[in-house]
Order: sequence, then C-alpha cells, then structure tokens
Amino acid sequence: MITKKISIFILLLFTTLSVFADKVNVRLSTPSVARVGQQIRLAVEANDKVDKVNLPALKAFEVMMGPMTSSSSSVQIINGKSSRSSSYSYTYILKPKKVGVFTVPAVEVVIDGKRYKTNSRKIEIVKGNANANTTSSGSEISKKDLFVKVFLSRTNVREGEAILATTKLYTRVPISGVSDIQLPSFTGFYTKPVGEIRHLRLNQEAYDGDIYNTSLLNKTLLFPQKDGSLKIEPAKVTVQVQQQVRRAQGLFDDFFNSTRTVTVDVQSASRVVRVKGLPTAPDSYSGAVGQFHIMANISEDKVKANDAITLRLTIKGKGNLSLVTAPKLDFPEDFETYDPQTKNSIKVTDSGEVGSKTLEYLVQPRFAGTYTIPSVSFSYYDPAKGKFVTKETETFHIEVAKGEGKGSAPAMVNDFSKESVKTVGKDIRFISTDDVKFSKKHSFFGTLLFYMLYVIGVIAFVILYLMNLKRIREREDVWGTKNKKANRLALKRLKKASDHLKRSEDELFYEAVLVALMGYLEDKLTLPKSELTKETIVASLAKRKVAPEDVDALISLVDTCEFARYAPSQDHGAQEDIYQRSVNVLSMLEKSIKK
Repeated sequence: MITKKISIFILLLFTTLSVFADKVNVRLSTPSVARVGQQIRLAVEANDKVDKVNLPALKAFEVMMGPMTSSSSSVQIINGKSSRSSSYSYTYILKPKKVGVFTVPAVEVVIDGKRYKTNSRKIEIVKGNANANTTSSGSEISKKDLFVKVFLSRTNVREGEAILATTKLYTRVPISGVSDIQLPSFTGFYTKPVGEIRHLRLNQEAYDGDIYNTSLLNKTLLFPQKDGSLKIEPAKVTVQVQQQVRRAQGLFDDFFNSTRTVTVDVQSASRVVRVKGLPTAPDSYSGAVGQFHIMANISEDKVKANDAITLRLTIKGKGNLSLVTAPKLDFPEDFETYDPQTKNSIKVTDSGEVGSKTLEYLVQPRFAGTYTIPSVSFSYYDPAKGKFVTKETETFHIEVAKGEGKGSAPAMVNDFSKESVKTVGKDIRFISTDDVKFSKKHSFFGTLLFYMLYVIGVIAFVILYLMNLKRIREREDVWGTKNKKANRLALKRLKKASDHLKRSEDELFYEAVLVALMGYLEDKLTLPKSELTKETIVASLAKRKVAPEDVDALISLVDTCEFARYAPSQDHGAQEDIYQRSVNVLSMLEKSIKK
C-alpha cells in the first residue's frame, strides 16, 4: 500500500515538472511607430513550432507578404547538465495606409491542436518624411533634423511642489555619439536626479508628425524654493553626426560611398516655471508639500529614573520628503533630551519622493513620577486639496519609578527670591579621603621587544613605500596599461554581446559588438575617443603593418553593425555570423598589430 502511494506521488511530481517544462510562450512584436507607406515587420514568436497562425483583420494596414518562417535553437550546459531551447518566428510585412494610433489585436496561434493568444500591440502611424534619415556631405543639418528639448511635467505650481524635468535628444540623421552634455543649473530649485543613465540608447518615437530616434539624457525632480517666475536655462549638447561622402569613381560611384563625422552643437529653448507662494502656514508646519501621514511610538512606558527612552516619529508619504524638518516636540522639564537621529528610506520617482523619514529622540527622565508626552502636530500643504492639512500623533503616559543610587533623589527648593529654583542631585562631590594604594607597573619602552618591533615597522614601511611607488608609475603609463588589457577587455565586452544575442536583444547586441571593437581600437592604437574615426583607424592600422584585407574586414564589420542598429532586425543566424566575425577580427588584429 505504501509502495503504491509513493509511486503515485512520484508520477504526479514528474507530471507537474513536465507541465512547467513544456509551458508554451507566444509573443507579438511590432515597431511602436511607423510612417504611412513604410514597410514594417509584424512577428509572432513562440518557443514551440506553430501549426497555424490566424492573423486578425488589420484594416489600417496592407499585408504585403508573409508569413516568413525562421527558427533557432541553443544548447546550454550548466554544472554538467545540458538544456536545449528553441524559438520560432513567423513574420509578416505590413504597410500602414493612414495616420493615427492603431491597436493590432492579439494573434491566435495553434500549437499541437491547442489555441494560444499573443499580446496586443499599439502602433502610432505618422505622415513623416521618408528621406529625413540621410545627410550628404556639405548639406546643412536643420533644427528639425537634430534638436534637444526639456519637458516639464507642469509649469504652474506651488512653492515646494514636485516638477519632473526630462531632457531628450531628437534626431532624424545618423549619429555616432554624444561628447558633451550641459544640463541647466536649475537655479531656484532643489533638485533630485531620477535614476541613473549610464548609456545613451536610441528609441524610435513619434514627434510633431514625424519619426525620430530619441535618447533620454536626464530626468531630474525639481522643487521650487521661492515664488515668482523661475527661468530654466537651455540644455546644451554636442553631437557627432555621420554624413555620407560621395567619391567619384566613374561607373561604380554607388559602391564607393563613405561617411565622415561632423560635430554639431544643439541647445534647447529656455523654460519658465511660475511658482505661487503658499498661504499662511500653521505653527506646526515644517516644510512638507505633498500627501503625508505621521506615526509615533515609544520603546517603553514604564522605566526607572535615568533610564533611556526612545521616541520614534515616522513621516510617510509622497512629496518633498528630503526637505521636511523635524516637527516641534514638548517634553516634560524633568526629561534630559538629545538631538534626534534621522533615518531616511526615500525613493525618487517621476511624481515626487516616496518613502519615509524616521526621527528617533533619545530622552532620560531624571526623577520618579508620572509624566505625559503630548501629541505631536504635523502640518503639510496638499496641492491636490489646495490647503494645509494637520495630523496629530497619540499622547504617551510614562511611569517613572525611583532609580538606584543617591543621584536619583531630588532636592527641591521652592519660592526663593521670587523664582522657583530646582536642584538636580548634587552639583559638587567631595574628594575621597580614603587611603589610596599606588602600584608600580613595568614600562614597555626601552625593552628588547620594543626595539625589535620598531625595526620591523621601519622595514615594513620601506617595502610598502616601494610597492606604492611602483603602482604610481604603472598608473602614470595609462596608454601602456590600456594596450596590455585591450584584448582581454574586448573579449569581456563580446561576452555581453553574446548574452544579448541569446536573449534576442538585437539593438543591445549590435551596440555591444561596436563597443567591443571600438574600445579595442581605442586602447590598442592609443587613440582618444574623439579622434577615433574610420580614416584614423585605417591610417593607424597601416602604420602597424596590418594587411589591407584585414583592415577592410574590420571596417565592413563596423559598418554592418552601425547600419543594423537602425535597420529592421536581422535573423538570428546573421547575428551569430556577425558575432563570430567579431571574434575572428579581434583575434586577427591581436596577432597583426605590432606595438
């Protein structure tokens, strides 16, 4: 009987594991924006082979072709255990027919006789300019092709109310990088950065009836500190733009086009925020603007004289938490009080600071008795209600028993010279008249062990000094160090590209490959990033006796990756080929470059 139950349990366990292992995932992917007449890709992706795709009616789109099927598989070995994963993609080519925001409904697919549905997708269709993404040599880059904007979540606020300032770069021309970003100083505001932007990434976005590649440069939370009109100065950005250079080569002109990099300075328009002062504040106002509530608790309510008690005030909510000061507290006169310790748990979000601020007060009752700590009033201005809101904590009653020792007994003198004088314990204590015995202790100074430790310390200091001097010299030779580590760093960066490839993150994959290649060339050729152009790369490699066909392979690989970052995604096989070419090119360069 027991054996039968165990068998049933094992069978159920393996059945459950197989259900989780065979879970089917289907997903719909499309671009978020497109132009009228532009061909776009609609892809249905699954982790199992699809028997049938039921494409819904797409009235705003013309289906040009599809489905085109592709598949890929990978094997992963971890701790000796191998796992295999497969992915299948079914791609349709669509052409938008009119302007607007349209929803592509969930696509139904059939896998092993069962029906599954993907997610839905929204696509914004704009009229756009199909020729806006190319610039030829000598053509002027207009303000509509490349600009930077500072967006404000609101421009009419109360003093202390949160404003989100977002700085973004918009471009319709190909760019290779941003070398300098000067954000506004935000004079008159208390600022808090929202998140950390480590890398600039381009995403397509519809703006003013056209499609732009946009990059988020900065997000900052602003808290105006005074009323009136506060001016936000322009943001300034230096951008490297790639321009096509046509070289006349007779019959084969189109096959000898190259690019050059030009530097363009752009700046945003200045902005004005109108700040209205707060109305007359109550006495319990401590600078809070937003929505808050306050809580209080004490560590003990029954103690002995001179024992410590901790009173905690916690202010929670959303608003300008960093600027909230400690509310006023009235402790009994017989309590010894200390300055509060503040503990913040604050998260900066787009709508303001969210979290809590805890104030811990350490107090000591000096004498026995029953005492009352009155409630604490806390007022804040609520912009949503347009008025001040006051909240109060509970009242605490403390019972203090007589402590041990003479110091806990009070001596009271009342009605002396028209004033009440209170003496706490004894201010003067007499010198002890008891017999005192002195003992002589042996001194460590001058002994053999003292001199041995002294010599060892001197030797250790000299060794550490010489090691530090060697490290300083190595740091001074920056380019030498970079040259030695160039290949190792490049392989490490390619490892990131491999991770993006496995997760089908196309744009991040090409970006990681470019970072690996250009970073290797920067370190190996000892060229600053500002001088790292295709012309200087070719010239430097020629000086180091690298074969011309190897140089052409490198330049071709860089061009392929740069184009793929902005072009529709390639299939998985092409990306694996680019990854392998990158490994081969780096290996070739490491063998060929002679320092």
